[in-house]
Amino acid sequence: MAFVSDRGPQTDFGRLRYSHYQITLLDVATGGLRALPLFANVDHINPQFSADGTAIYFLSDQDGFSDVYRARLDGSRLERITQVATAVSGVTRLSPAFTVARDTPMLVLSVFEERGFNIYAVDEQLAGTPVQRVAAPPHAVLAMAGIPSGATVDAAGPPGETVSAEPDPAEGRMLPAASRAVR
Repeated sequence: MAFVSDRGPQTDFGRLRYSHYQITLLDVATGGLRALPLFANVDHINPQFSADGTAIYFLSDQDGFSDVYRARLDGSRLERITQVATAVSGVTRLSPAFTVARDTPMLVLSVFEERGFNIYAVDEQLAGTPVQRVAAPPHAVLAMAGIPSGATVDAAGPPGETVSAEPDPAEGRMLPAASRAVR
């Protein structure tokens, strides 16, 4: 079982100080807890197991924007899956913002754009961008690997219509090209 916890190195219950939210795994058989070593000094929320159970997806704001990441449970790989201009976000800061389908390789996520929320479906098998675990949030925006300059993504238009939009090359943030808008 995976859950979000604020118990960590900075937690001091006597002084009512708490660590950033981190993803913690519970071994149901033993009751043992294991915090995943992800990014330091930032929040990690909304944990979801991959369909095959070998990885966990989560949201992190490690570069100042909330995006979906995938971490292999064996610790071998940590990847960025989305890189959107605003944020992958639920209605409130801690609301669920995405889910992983159990029987098909798909993530469905909510993105806040232009004063509203849009829902996108993303292929779970999408190759992510490897990222390094860092002691503090980096200040540079990472570009999505494998997406050529000028690639297009489907953006939600008026209800029932999908329009194609090119990413802003100067901004460099977008949904993966394998995503599609869902209405």
